[in-house]
Amino acid sequence: MDAQAKAPQRNEADDREIVAGLVHGIAVLQALQKKPRLTQSELSAATGLTRATARRSLITLASLGYVDATDGIYRLTPKVLEFATGYLNSNDGWIAIATPYLEILRNRVEENVSAVVLDRTDVVYVASFAADTVMSINVRIGGRKPAYCTAMGRVLLAGMPEDCARDVLEKSSIQQKTGNTLVTIDDLMAEVRKVREQGYAVIDQELEPGLVAVAVPVKNLRGATIAALNICGHTMHTSLDKLTSLCLPEALKTARQIATRLP
Repeated sequence: MDAQAKAPQRNEADDREIVAGLVHGIAVLQALQKKPRLTQSELSAATGLTRATARRSLITLASLGYVDATDGIYRLTPKVLEFATGYLNSNDGWIAIATPYLEILRNRVEENVSAVVLDRTDVVYVASFAADTVMSINVRIGGRKPAYCTAMGRVLLAGMPEDCARDVLEKSSIQQKTGNTLVTIDDLMAEVRKVREQGYAVIDQELEPGLVAVAVPVKNLRGATIAALNICGHTMHTSLDKLTSLCLPEALKTARQIATRLP
């Protein structure tokens, strides 16, 4: 999805069309994704579902092959990977195209490299290559971070129309995560405009102490931002000056290389 697309809004008519059983089943899958081994009672507590509802959801998911149980302990099966594979192969296959370039970039700059997309108010990791250092930052594919206080999030917000970016920020749960975190909508929008103008974002310990990052947009041939390419490190190992003077030019180069391969 292009970063310019605005998330659909739910209304009362939409709510009447929602299938409660499907919602319950997805809640169970999400609980097992967060904690891989759970009993039925633990799943009930984690999801807020009654034990009877949790049991029916588990029976349904097990019959479809997405959940397995051993001695009363439930876990996901490899079949759930079909969902991730389906997404990773969608969107014109850009993730598969970008992946080797990201690995080359990681090897060149010797820092943590990742690619993310925007999902409502969060960025979601779709590719990641950790630096081969003691201070490598391992991220989980599918993992989330708030868009408002990350370099990659601000790049994606900058790729949206002004009103859409503001709408995302207004719906965000903005918190003062560090002494550097911008927390007002006006300050954040000013930063988004700056990112849009200069073509990249820099974060200095806004998400967590010691974490510094630069990010650039990945655009398709229509000029729409489809993802953000991020390079980050910890101040115990790297510096913001290295990221901006050495890593940023390489990131911009890599983003251009990926763009030339996109449909």
